[in-house]
Amino acid sequence: MNNKHIRKHSINYSDFFSMHSLCTAIFAMFLFIQITQVQASTQAAPNFTLKSQLGENIKLSEMRGKVVLLNFWTPRCGICLQQFPLLEKLQRKNNSSNFVIFAVDIGGNFKKFIATAKNYGTTFPMLFDNDNKVGALYSVSTVPVSFLINRDGDIHSTLNEDDLKDTQKIQQIIKGLLDE
Repeated sequence: MNNKHIRKHSINYSDFFSMHSLCTAIFAMFLFIQITQVQASTQAAPNFTLKSQLGENIKLSEMRGKVVLLNFWTPRCGICLQQFPLLEKLQRKNNSSNFVIFAVDIGGNFKKFIATAKNYGTTFPMLFDNDNKVGALYSVSTVPVSFLINRDGDIHSTLNEDDLKDTQKIQQIIKGLLDE
């Protein structure tokens, strides 16, 4: 057997680790570019005006300068109703003039909306979207879903039901947005 032939095909470990390091660095740069692009492509939160359970007109554009958690739900969604205590906890923890939660009912039944609002007695406004126009503006296809909106009126993140269960993580995001 020819030793020269064997050496040509043997692995040089220092070359392998150098190549591995290079590939890792390229992958890390790719991820950084992707994350930067996602953060840079913020979308303005669509404006709306809806009535609250107290009959007040709430206009999202009037909340500019505040961090807003916009939660979409329906009275017939059990998971949605289970989120109200979590939302209430977030509201109390961030009880300031710079943070607000709006829970938007897209179920289309005003009597159920009022009954649910009275039953849960939340400290945050519950809004009624009778014909799901606001839900459509936000491309809501399933509930529950929430959007965190920064002080500039841009959607910072979309939160599903599992995201909201991680109140510690959500609190960190809210704090970061409040500190901006």
